[in-house]
Amino acid sequence: MASMEHRSLESGGPRIKFRCSREDPSPSSSSSSSDHQLASLRRALSDGLRELVRTKAAPVGPDGKLLGNCACLGSNPGPRVLVSRSGRSPNDPLDLDGDFACVTSFDSEGWEATYQSSSESRLLTSS
Repeated sequence: MASMEHRSLESGGPRIKFRCSREDPSPSSSSSSSDHQLASLRRALSDGLRELVRTKAAPVGPDGKLLGNCACLGSNPGPRVLVSRSGRSPNDPLDLDGDFACVTSFDSEGWEATYQSSSESRLLTSS
């Protein structure tokens, strides 16, 4: 029997169940040390995502996209979660800038994530 999530994806339901608001990174939040930390974390997460696909630990959903993400905590500048975007095809080439976004806050009552990405066209999800 298919799970509720499986049925939702089959019927075209959203992959992400909360609101997402993109914010531009402030110029003061970027420094060579924070940029270096983010680049290092992106490379590590990229390796993790590649392993999830290779080992099939992230199954492919009924929409043909991965049902797995990777994330890690960062702290420079301030607390944040670096997360891989949702809705990747297992065959998509990895893009260190485009496949990861920084969630800078999450409102658990309003169920909304605020995030930063490399450009306005880079969302937390590709679907």
